[in-house]
Amino acid sequence: MAVKSPSSLRHRYHHSRGAPLYLMLVVLLFVVSLYFHLQKLKNTLPNLFSTDPSSRLTSKPSKASTTDVVNAQGTERVDEVVSNLTSVKITNCSGRGLDERSNKKCYVFWSGPPMDGARKGAFEKMKALIEYDCDVFVQLVTRDNLLSFENPERPLHPAVLLQPGLSGVHFSDYLRSYFMHNHGGCYHDIKVLTGPPKLGELFERMAKNESIYMIGAPEGGPEDIGCDHDYARLLNVTCEYVVGKWKSLLSNGMYMVRKQTDFTDRWLSLVEHRLTEKYEMLKEHPSPLAGRCCQGQDTKGYPISWTELGGSALHPVQAVYSNHIQIGFPWFDRGMNYRSITEDG
Repeated sequence: MAVKSPSSLRHRYHHSRGAPLYLMLVVLLFVVSLYFHLQKLKNTLPNLFSTDPSSRLTSKPSKASTTDVVNAQGTERVDEVVSNLTSVKITNCSGRGLDERSNKKCYVFWSGPPMDGARKGAFEKMKALIEYDCDVFVQLVTRDNLLSFENPERPLHPAVLLQPGLSGVHFSDYLRSYFMHNHGGCYHDIKVLTGPPKLGELFERMAKNESIYMIGAPEGGPEDIGCDHDYARLLNVTCEYVVGKWKSLLSNGMYMVRKQTDFTDRWLSLVEHRLTEKYEMLKEHPSPLAGRCCQGQDTKGYPISWTELGGSALHPVQAVYSNHIQIGFPWFDRGMNYRSITEDG
């Protein structure tokens, strides 16, 4: 047998060692390339990589941003996902009795002309998401159908029927107190939601615990608390006390309420008392704007301030009944535009 020379052995040694190094380099380059391709795909289709199943139903691909509703030129574009969500809702809830006869309702109030643009898009998306589980019906209340919800034992205040009269904001603020006392259930601002809020679970929580009067979303800080000194005095508290309870108080924008409690009765009574005080002035000086009045605009004698029928009444009552208030309602998307450019204010 021939004896291999040392140089031949060295050659085979270097060759056998170089092959796996070369293969390792190729594999490394492939992995790096795959990583960057996956990152690019993730940025293009973020919802496919989301850990939240609901995000695949409620969000668009990478174009989802404030510019989807109002672009730099102010031209509105309604979110395309609305139609998809609505069709899902109809398919899932067909034959399950989700309509105005439902015992679980979330009320929405609108006093102006038919919604359009961003506001219409926000409403349709919100309705689709709230109704997604076929458990809670979104009931839109307008001036056209308002009287059908009146409780004859506690009629609507005449101020809400004046035309012109209350601004759209104050129309809604009054109806929140009226509907929550007489009907109970859920109220929600017309805003853009981030996913199905699972409100049926909150209805069940309230049904199981009669000590719960209200469930809502928390306020962000003491600067978010409204308080009218006259309201506070009628409740035998001070505004300093009310603001000091801010960690226990809830937003005026969305909540669930047990009907016909002392809490709702005092809330509605405060608002109706104020409307009675200002009724004659309101007839003489109705809101100069049909929608949002008044923040920085000329009020033209309109006698009701921005939060006078809303948080300035609700927060003092919440403070008095704080042991019956619970946090648990999801916030809407506060970074997304929800107003049509046709809305005033």
